[in-house]
Amino acid sequence: MPIMPIPSGPSARRSLVVATLAVLVPSLAAAQRARPARGARPAAADDSLRRAIADSVRRATIDSIARAGGDSTRRGATGAAPPPATTPRDSAGVPTALAYARKAQAAYEKNRRENLPFGTGGATAGCDVTFGTICYWNNNDDVPPKPERPEQRAARAAFLKTLGEAAAALPGDDWIAGQYVKYAIEEKDAQLAMRAAAGCRGTPWWCAALTGLARHDASDHGGAGEAFDRALSLMPADQRCQWLDLSAWLPTADSTAHLAKGCDERIAETERILWLGKPFWHQPGNDLRNELLARRTYNAIERGAPGVYGVNGPDVLASQLRYGWPVAWSTQNTIVNRQGAMVSSITSHEPVPSHDFMPSAAARANPFAATAADWPFNARQAQMRYHPRYTVGGFQAMGHQFARFLRGDSTLLVGAYVLDGKARWERGTTRAALVVQRGPGDEVARTVLERRPLRGGVPLLLAPRRDTVLASLEVLSDARKFAGRMRTGVTTLAPTEQLSDVLLLAARAADGDAPGSAGVARLEAVLPRALGTTELNEGQSFGVYWEWYGAPGATVSLAITPLDKESTFGRVASFFRLGSGPAGSASIRFPDPAQPGGGPGRRLVLVMPEARPGRYRLSLDVAGADGRTHHREIGVRVPSPDEELP
Repeated sequence: MPIMPIPSGPSARRSLVVATLAVLVPSLAAAQRARPARGARPAAADDSLRRAIADSVRRATIDSIARAGGDSTRRGATGAAPPPATTPRDSAGVPTALAYARKAQAAYEKNRRENLPFGTGGATAGCDVTFGTICYWNNNDDVPPKPERPEQRAARAAFLKTLGEAAAALPGDDWIAGQYVKYAIEEKDAQLAMRAAAGCRGTPWWCAALTGLARHDASDHGGAGEAFDRALSLMPADQRCQWLDLSAWLPTADSTAHLAKGCDERIAETERILWLGKPFWHQPGNDLRNELLARRTYNAIERGAPGVYGVNGPDVLASQLRYGWPVAWSTQNTIVNRQGAMVSSITSHEPVPSHDFMPSAAARANPFAATAADWPFNARQAQMRYHPRYTVGGFQAMGHQFARFLRGDSTLLVGAYVLDGKARWERGTTRAALVVQRGPGDEVARTVLERRPLRGGVPLLLAPRRDTVLASLEVLSDARKFAGRMRTGVTTLAPTEQLSDVLLLAARAADGDAPGSAGVARLEAVLPRALGTTELNEGQSFGVYWEWYGAPGATVSLAITPLDKESTFGRVASFFRLGSGPAGSASIRFPDPAQPGGGPGRRLVLVMPEARPGRYRLSLDVAGADGRTHHREIGVRVPSPDEELP
């Protein structure tokens, strides 16, 4: 949320508003006097009234700026004077459609700036980042801005009509085409924005970029990507290199190293980082890459044009490249700044919730070793933020497990999930996906399941190849569109493996899950009960599932060992006959519960011992009849009493 202090000006700053209303109010009053009784007005009268209002607003804004001469010396937020009021004319001296469109834009933005709704908060907020006179902070938890005033929406509709007429008269004008697409997006009219882009007959790469911007705003990720690829292929090489420069989204040291690379190497690095950062791999296209190019396009439209902050200069454009363009604005009462000057301020509001999708430096260097900490969606300090339009509720913390099982000579990967954070009390169903890739454009396998429970497991069969891949577990709730995602490296199992990974399960007494009970089980039967987390409360019953592919006659040992100094057990013997093991661990040993024809699946129900909050290791060791021991382990955590488990 950028905020910019504006020096307090004289009361004459409202002159355009007064002039506008002087023209508009008589028209509205006349329309009111001519209105028939309620319920008796024909439909044609409605259309006539709407046209009269729109035409009045349009004439008022254009005529007012024309009377003012467009030469106001009042400086805007960037300290730059408005563009000169020179009016392009044709050979007969008649103002052109381009001139009218420019005058209408100047009038519209001036009118908007002087009639912004008042907002609360912001003037004294701490700055996360500064861009010249602009102070930016994370506005994800701020009070939402007030709705746009009806008069402002009517003025924009009138201005859009002017732009439409100008675009029809001059379809080859790049400036008109860009402004038409931008204000259609601001109007939240995706269809109009796409029609405006389709009508562009100017510079080919620019028309393609406008199509990408319009389609990205409409959440057509695949179509936007194709349009941006076309724009990049048509634009000059040096500009293509600049548009795919990712340095603004990287920390300072990484940004410097990125800029030091040659163009081709820099573009390759950008594409790899954007592949890693793409919010959902199961979605077509790459909306994060599209967002970068959409911001480049939007900034090209706005560069040097009048806006809410005055003339859009480098500070405004730099903030928009990193955090996106605003969708609302508000102003505040005059305050005294630290220098004792009287200032007011204008606050812009970006779409929320927005998130940082840049992987950590460690994940960029070796994504196959990434953990949840390498994807800091909700970090307070962020180099960039992006609001995917398909997730209204935003990206939340997500509990997860990954486990591997053998199916012949192939690996069956299972991802278990549960949404947390603000999605904790979500109801209904989700879309759950598991996608495995080796690199940009190199997908191994995927599965996308609709209308799944809010917690559960997703199975995915991988090809019989010894490989290390990156797995992405992705969830989007159907009701309030909460999203969750986890990516980590996975190495497929060798066909000679005899022990699978461990999968934690929910246990319920109503299902006969008595502590200490062990037996055979099938993965397909227990998968709906997979725990989407590795956090366990003390005293919580839970199941452990694994598969043994070796010969009968094995012996199973299971132990829970503290990993932190403060993580210890108490009264171990009172829980499911766990005995004391080495290093303060709790353990149990029993014969493999194999049954003839029972398959490889095994299940054991346990109760987490009385334990202090902290990290623990759950270890499974199976000693085969040949004397060889096979080992698997999984980390678990006991939260503190004031924490809630998902």
